[in-house]
Amino acid sequence: MEAISIFSLLGLYIGIRLLLGHHKTPEMKDREKYREGVRLVYANRFEEARDYFTKVIEKNPQSGLAWAFRAEANYRLGNLYQCIADCSRATKIDYTLRNSYLFKGMALYDLGEYQEAIPELDMAIWQFREKHPETFRYRGLCFYALGQTQKARQDLLKAQARGDEEANYLLMHLYKKHDVL
Repeated sequence: MEAISIFSLLGLYIGIRLLLGHHKTPEMKDREKYREGVRLVYANRFEEARDYFTKVIEKNPQSGLAWAFRAEANYRLGNLYQCIADCSRATKIDYTLRNSYLFKGMALYDLGEYQEAIPELDMAIWQFREKHPETFRYRGLCFYALGQTQKARQDLLKAQARGDEEANYLLMHLYKKHDVL
């Protein structure tokens, strides 16, 4: 009887905490709070999204999600250095913001900083649990640019296996060009 009372109270306590939203991570709360800006990014309205998240950051500089979405908007607008800075700030606040690692790696790749991009892409691959093909494609491109064709081939094959058509195209192109991969 005592055990039933204890488990009932425990169940009631857990239920109340769930109803009050205590199970939500800061990212989940910020995503709801700033859904207007998130929608702007997903609608490819990057200038508006950058401006929106700049205002959010001025009011709440500890929102890793705001830094991450501003980083993505900056990347899409070609502001690669600002993207890198925003990604670094986002991951200092919340190391689980996987898109920050991806966009920082992509920006470093675009700047020709292949060696520096690889650890960021490694972290993105780990954060995405090896399910995101773009992470493998960009890391493969970095390895290729560094002359590590075997590692490049492995990553492009992984990206291709995850449905990345661009990786498939790159593999076909590399097979023709080098006949080594």
